[in-house]
Amino acid sequence: MMFILAAVATVTFFNPNISIIDIFPDVIGCLIMVSLLKKPADLASRAADARSMFIKLSFVMAAKTAIMILVKGDDKVMLLVFSLCFGIAEALMYYNAFSRLIDGYSYLAQRFDEPAAFAFPSSKELEKYNRKKARYDALCAKKIERFNENEAHRREGFASRKPGAPLPPPREFRSPKPPRAPIDGATKLSRVTRVFFIIRAAATILPEMSVLSSYEYSGDVKSGLNFNIAEFRGLLLGFGCIISLVAGIIWLKTALRYFKAIFKNSSFTSKLSAAYDEMRTTRGGIYVFRRLRFSLLLLGIGCVLSINFAINNIDIVPNFISPLFFIAFFIIAKNELGSPKKGIIVASISTAISLAQWIYMFVFTNKHDIARALMEPKVYPYYIIACVITVIDSAFFIYILYYTTKRLLILAEHHTGTLELSLAETVARFKRGCRRFFDFGVFTALMSTLYVIFCGITKEAVTQVDGVKYVIYIPVFESVGMVTFGISILFAIYSAKLFADLSDSIKLRYEL
Repeated sequence: MMFILAAVATVTFFNPNISIIDIFPDVIGCLIMVSLLKKPADLASRAADARSMFIKLSFVMAAKTAIMILVKGDDKVMLLVFSLCFGIAEALMYYNAFSRLIDGYSYLAQRFDEPAAFAFPSSKELEKYNRKKARYDALCAKKIERFNENEAHRREGFASRKPGAPLPPPREFRSPKPPRAPIDGATKLSRVTRVFFIIRAAATILPEMSVLSSYEYSGDVKSGLNFNIAEFRGLLLGFGCIISLVAGIIWLKTALRYFKAIFKNSSFTSKLSAAYDEMRTTRGGIYVFRRLRFSLLLLGIGCVLSINFAINNIDIVPNFISPLFFIAFFIIAKNELGSPKKGIIVASISTAISLAQWIYMFVFTNKHDIARALMEPKVYPYYIIACVITVIDSAFFIYILYYTTKRLLILAEHHTGTLELSLAETVARFKRGCRRFFDFGVFTALMSTLYVIFCGITKEAVTQVDGVKYVIYIPVFESVGMVTFGISILFAIYSAKLFADLSDSIKLRYEL
């Protein structure tokens, strides 16, 4: 069954592309490869990298399928742009994915002592090579014998012409070029994959680039030959499809032989399944790592969404979205964080307060001018309420950051470790990182509060338009908004770097 799925996947890959038109959508083959690499990905890191690359490829191919439907065939410029982009992306990503897949299966074949999974040369190739090698050995033996005879005659002639003179050094025997030994299926697939996807990309891109030479007759007569390559675009596409199809058939034959050697080897597949089942039942490290990595990803998204970029005192990315990702982090990693119920409760309250603050500011700024809040008695109480809600919201956010910092230190202490650094050094490094993370977060929250407060501090300015004088109100601390936005960006960048570093350290702890 697995070989049939692999065959279906390779069939979807081998066909040529006509401009951006893919006869068999590659997204189907990418999803099949993702399914096939599920077990190997848990047992070998290179196979996991290959699976991750096929997941990325599935999104790229899905986008290509959508564009293939939407782009009109007579829009030559868009066809050129998308053919160039997708052609280069496919060539790089496919070779990267298959090379990692080959490395992953090679590692597993060595680990389970199953060399047959390398797809060794067939018996016919070995027999052919042995025949060539026998003829080569016989030829070398004859040439060596003839060389020795000629060398002996040369020395005797030299000694007879110059008695007593030292004999010249022997000449070097140059053997003929030996026959090339057949390579294993893994090496052959890697080489053919590189060549095939480069040819497929070139056969897709180069015909479309002919539209760059398109011109129309303008009535000017010039010497020489006016040759419009764009007129032969269809012919170039057909010629490219033929070359790509020939290369694809060669690649398909090589890939099918490689996957057949793997999935038809019942001993290898049974050992692979047994190792996967044993790991799933007796060791939960890989699942702990996945859960923690996903939770750290959500936490990083929550920090990014806490960026404060306000227009007319309305945050473009509402603040109440960020605590939701903190809640997801606490829930998903609750077993490793020591049951963080307090963090979930506080983050939920913070979500409600942030939502109330965002709604209140939206209504307040639509009804009143915040620049005149300190000057109009009717608006002043509403402005004070906005400031109070903002302060409470920032206080809850600071507490969430403090609580999150403590839980991150628990992860660093119990779920990290490297070969180069001791556990104490690793924890100390992440402790410094978490302290900076908390400092950045506190500074961001305080600046957000000051931004709302300083918006009401304005000065009057008189302007004249068409002889009519107008009084306008200019914020005194107008730069606070840009400073707040800049600090928020730094906080998001540092948080992403810290969580990525923590995720990599957790991976080293649980990697097989």
